[in-house]
Amino acid sequence: MTLVHQYLKGVDLQTGKFTLRQIKDATNNFDRANKIGEGGFGPVYKGVLSDGTVIAVKQLSAKSKQGNREFVNEIGMISALQHPHLVKLYGYCIEGNQLLLVYEYMENNSLASALFGAKESQLKLDWPTRHRICVGIARGLAYLHEESRIAGTYGYMAPEYAMRGSN
Repeated sequence: MTLVHQYLKGVDLQTGKFTLRQIKDATNNFDRANKIGEGGFGPVYKGVLSDGTVIAVKQLSAKSKQGNREFVNEIGMISALQHPHLVKLYGYCIEGNQLLLVYEYMENNSLASALFGAKESQLKLDWPTRHRICVGIARGLAYLHEESRIAGTYGYMAPEYAMRGSN
């Protein structure tokens, strides 16, 4: 039993478990053409499950500064938090040396790209709409802050960690 399995033992997860075969099939064996980004965790791939569900798969990189405990924390925290403005964690995969997180896929790249990216990728938003987006982000951060303190099983996740450690 791996260290990650030991960490997960006894944790009440509200998420599913995927096989490596399912993830490889969905991402065409982690094809470079399906790579949609790279974060502190590692590369992120777009995929499609056999039932047609579009997913984003975060693959823990060997170069990642996150370890097994942080991987488990992310599973625990994100699966426990449910909010209409947060992406859903569908599940995870732990097989061999692979540590993978499976999220709902969100189209349109990032908010930063939509607001400040190249002119052709920017959304045409008036200032009241931009204000509502900012207030929504603030509410989401406040929700994450409060819920992560309440969900003491997983411990508090500081915004700085969330910014560096995920996506």
